[in-house]
Amino acid sequence: MGISLKDWFKYHFGKSTPAEMEALFSDPDSVCAMASAAKEMALLTCTQLIAATLAKCEFATYKNGKAVKKSEWQLWNIQPNINQNAQQFRSQLIYGLISKGDVLVIDVDSQLYIADSYTADDKVMREKLYSDVAVGNISLNRKFKESEVLHFVLPNSSWIKTFDAVAQAYATIINSGVKGYRRAQGMKGVLSIDALQMQNENVKKAYETLKNAGFKQFADAESAVLPLYKGMEYTDTSQKTYSNQNSRDIRAMVDDLTDFAARMLGIPSALVNGSVQDTSSAKKQFIGDCIIPLAELLSCEICRKRYDDSDIGRGTLLKVDTTKAIYVDWLSAASGLDKLVASGVLCVNDGRALLGLPIIDEEWAYRHYLTKNYGDIENPGEEVTVNNE
Repeated sequence: MGISLKDWFKYHFGKSTPAEMEALFSDPDSVCAMASAAKEMALLTCTQLIAATLAKCEFATYKNGKAVKKSEWQLWNIQPNINQNAQQFRSQLIYGLISKGDVLVIDVDSQLYIADSYTADDKVMREKLYSDVAVGNISLNRKFKESEVLHFVLPNSSWIKTFDAVAQAYATIINSGVKGYRRAQGMKGVLSIDALQMQNENVKKAYETLKNAGFKQFADAESAVLPLYKGMEYTDTSQKTYSNQNSRDIRAMVDDLTDFAARMLGIPSALVNGSVQDTSSAKKQFIGDCIIPLAELLSCEICRKRYDDSDIGRGTLLKVDTTKAIYVDWLSAASGLDKLVASGVLCVNDGRALLGLPIIDEEWAYRHYLTKNYGDIENPGEEVTVNNE
């Protein structure tokens, strides 16, 4: 039985009773409460980064090679079902992929839902069947064929087992660090008692009261008075340095888990550890190593299940567009964009789309142009204008 992230924060930053605190650190099935929370934090950090980046990407739909925004586009970019918007749906999808390795999406009455649980058969040469499919607290009393569902499977879905093993190994180390920090910040002292006074029953009772509750309340309180009886003398022996070295060590170990998770998912460490140096290169690496493969995984599964071969052959399909995954500064992109338009690679509307600007519904905005610096290789002296068609 592990500890939740909420309980860990409640213990360290909230107000917990002694019984609650003891329960958090005495669980025999959890080597360290903080290690369990650190693992969850690492997963959340990575999934939130991936989901936030994917939120910028458009699930672009095409008909006969031309971009269209109809019902299928609305389904993936605006509202997949009546209870979720596209961003909520994508976040749930990404978290499921990373934490479980696969996600099952079903189509019910032209709305998309992510299954919370299901049972799949082990057929290899025949079409699989999915049964016991449940969405929330609703169980669907029917079986779904493989061709009726979208089953997204992370290629390296076994990564979570490896990460669990690493987190378990770190649990003991983090546990030692937490205990060391608590010992360093704790209060220690020596209570001297006159042996003759201990023969008095009232003194014995007073001693038991101090031992069981009095000293703990005195040590935990910001301001307190410790009542001592005749024959008792308390000497404070604690040596608090108030150094943050121990807490920094714990933070470093927690950061290690996040770095391990990021590395396994293709995320540069600079994007999850708060570093501000060379983030531009890190973002490009992140897009290439993590987001684009994920976009291809989503596009491939959607196309093979929701479009037939003839549709795809005519250019009728869905593609996750990752060109907007990185924020584009207009001034920084001006020179490169000018070259793309001037060489005929992009039309005016293509360039506006890259900058997040609305499309101009005019014929000239869809034309492709070549500057006079370019010409036909067979007739270099002639000016060339390339039409959209």
